[in-house]
Amino acid sequence: MEGAAADIEAANIASPEREYRFDFPRALRELAAIIRKEGRTMSLRRPATTTL
Repeated sequence: MEGAAADIEAANIASPEREYRFDFPRALRELAAIIRKEGRTMSLRRPATTTL
């Protein structure tokens, strides 16, 4: 591995918690929900929290 790939691998070893490139913080929920905002043509799906 070279460059950025090695840096990512080193970070994953140092911090085993999953990291995502796109982070959209949301409040934790017990149940899944579908949110429909007025005027939008699409729904936002919010899954329930799960433990892996």
